[in-house]
Amino acid sequence: MQEIRLSLVLFTVLLFSWPVIIQSAFSVWVMWLYPYIIWILIILLAKLDNRQRRRDDIEGKD
Repeated sequence: MQEIRLSLVLFTVLLFSWPVIIQSAFSVWVMWLYPYIIWILIILLAKLDNRQRRRDDIEGKD
């Protein structure tokens, strides 16, 4: 379990910091909005997963 947590932390750090690491020539807006877009995607994916779990629970009870 500890290895999985470490892997997720490293993946998350790389995911959020790649613009800083490569110091690309993107506009300032892309650099500022990038983390927020990722957080919005994570929230949307969590909501979709939650809806799917509810559907599975409802189908399982019938």
